[in-house]
Amino acid sequence: MAAQTPLVKVDGKYVTLDAGDTLDLTTGQRAAITALSVSTKTAAFTITDANDVILVGATSGAVTITLHAAATAKQKPYNFKKIDSSANAMTIDGNASETIDGATTKSTTIQYTNFTLVPNNTTGAWSIV
Repeated sequence: MAAQTPLVKVDGKYVTLDAGDTLDLTTGQRAAITALSVSTKTAAFTITDANDVILVGATSGAVTITLHAAATAKQKPYNFKKIDSSANAMTIDGNASETIDGATTKSTTIQYTNFTLVPNNTTGAWSIV
């Protein structure tokens, strides 16, 4: 059986969808779905706008993840998860004096703890959501 192309009618117009497309039902415009970037880090590093999900393995020692400037960061969630069972910490450090929910760092030693942060371009701070 041949694969069928989804066909959707929006405001009298037919729109075809390819695998991975989304459809804005208000405008009838389609857009590609972008896959999340997932990376595993075992040593200190600084995030960029290209990072989405960061899995942190601290088995060999504590790992510090430094955030880039909230004032210029892309407005999206950034996800961090400690994936090992060691007593070593995963620490998220704000850029320079920037804060994360009022603190300059956020840290955990507990396996599978997850932090999702969003930047505030106006205040230059980060929030856990």
